[in-house]
Amino acid sequence: LVTEVCSYIRQNLGETLSLEVLSRHVHVSPTYLSRLFKRETGCALNAYISQHRVLRAMQLLETHYKIIDIAGMVGFENAKYFSQVFRRQVGKTPQQYRLELRKEEPL
Repeated sequence: LVTEVCSYIRQNLGETLSLEVLSRHVHVSPTYLSRLFKRETGCALNAYISQHRVLRAMQLLETHYKIIDIAGMVGFENAKYFSQVFRRQVGKTPQQYRLELRKEEPL
């Protein structure tokens, strides 16, 4: 069940991924899914979703897409909130991360 949820999350990062949506997808109650997910992964469902959204955003920051567009692609409706979550997890803003990537590119 948890494997199915994790797979669904990774394939649908740009979509709404609430506990209710995910529990409907695997046909269990939200409470049961939340407890089971935490027990099997050691991670809260929302934290897992945020972590994978940021990981995908890090990949997309290597492209030409605007940061605001990347935020939407990985499921953040608000670019400012995206930046806050990204900074909390990575230690720098998406813009700082992209600038560092470009400095590392060979000429």
